[in-house]
Amino acid sequence: MMSDREVILHLGLPKTGTTAIQNVFYTHRDRLLDQEHLLYPSLSPNLTTPLCSIFQEDPRKHIANKMAGISTSEEIASLRKHYLEPLDLEISTTSWTTLLLSAEGVSNLTRVEISKIREWGEQYAKKWRVVVCVRHPLAYTRSVIQQIMKGGDTLQELYSDPPIPNFKGKLTNAIDVFGQDNLRIFDFDDASHTGGGITKVFSDMVGLSPDTGQFLEAHTESTNESLSSSAVHILDSLNRRRPMFLGSSRAPRRAGPRHELHYLERIPGSTFDLPEAIKEKIRRATHDDVAWLNESFGLNLYPDLVSAPSSSFDHDDSVDRQLTHDRATIDSIAEIFGELVTRDVYHNQLNRGRAALEKGDLPLAEKCIKEATRLEPDEPEPKALLEKVVGALGLGDEKELE
Repeated sequence: MMSDREVILHLGLPKTGTTAIQNVFYTHRDRLLDQEHLLYPSLSPNLTTPLCSIFQEDPRKHIANKMAGISTSEEIASLRKHYLEPLDLEISTTSWTTLLLSAEGVSNLTRVEISKIREWGEQYAKKWRVVVCVRHPLAYTRSVIQQIMKGGDTLQELYSDPPIPNFKGKLTNAIDVFGQDNLRIFDFDDASHTGGGITKVFSDMVGLSPDTGQFLEAHTESTNESLSSSAVHILDSLNRRRPMFLGSSRAPRRAGPRHELHYLERIPGSTFDLPEAIKEKIRRATHDDVAWLNESFGLNLYPDLVSAPSSSFDHDDSVDRQLTHDRATIDSIAEIFGELVTRDVYHNQLNRGRAALEKGDLPLAEKCIKEATRLEPDEPEPKALLEKVVGALGLGDEKELE
């Protein structure tokens, strides 16, 4: 019966081991359903993109959709249908007691958008619980800066306005929609170091049996995506010299993070850290926010940030001060790296396009050759092939082209 059911919304927050939790729950979702009557939807380990695409007022603003070039109202409608139909089907045809929706990006939605998620979910269950993991603001900012850079931002931009947890801003909407008594807060470092592991603590909070919690913790794989300081500065230079976007469109001659990170993550060296001036800026900016979090939920987190901020600090927050090599060397490495990765992806897309064209798969050929044209707009071959494909598509000719 619906009265016996509960929906648990896992809001992250971002950079709190969310990916590790999502992957292990997704991998063992059949066991969770059989033994715990918990449904973890098969649509995706991370439901951020599906839920944001369905319920966000303008899904084009979501980074995954922006990278995919979603722009028209027809594409938005198709995207929403693509995600909502299988999600509704699985939830409505599966026997479960607890439905777990893990989507850290939902914490960025407006109160109205989060309300729409609740309205949709209440066709399946009236009872809701929201689980939130928080993290020390300095560690959060260090990690989020690296994540945002993978989308094209530069260090100078991020140091000018450092991303901070914004506990009050992210949680107030959830409190308004679900009620403060239905939020459960735990700390990332406490869970990692003293609570038996992040997955074990999370499992306890969503009501799993101790045996299942221990099983999931034992099968959790680390997803540490931190870059070395050298890798961060190469990526920073690449973002400055070869921007990821021109306006809202993907820029030419840039392969993008999916191809670049495979190499950047292999660059050794000391782990990236924030300049002391930026750390002090974050301490000052989060002082009141941490005090609000502790007061609202009866916690005693991050006492180093609750104490009065210092009266003075070093104002030199320049990027150059952190460089492990001189600027010219970093820029040269970034330029060579960007060119090599772009050419590699260009040839891969061009070859895939040719193969699809030979097989008569015109939609795939068009997609691959368009990408090759974006990567190397001055090359004549992809332009000629694209004209051939577009002409064939216009004629409705699905036969193999000569």
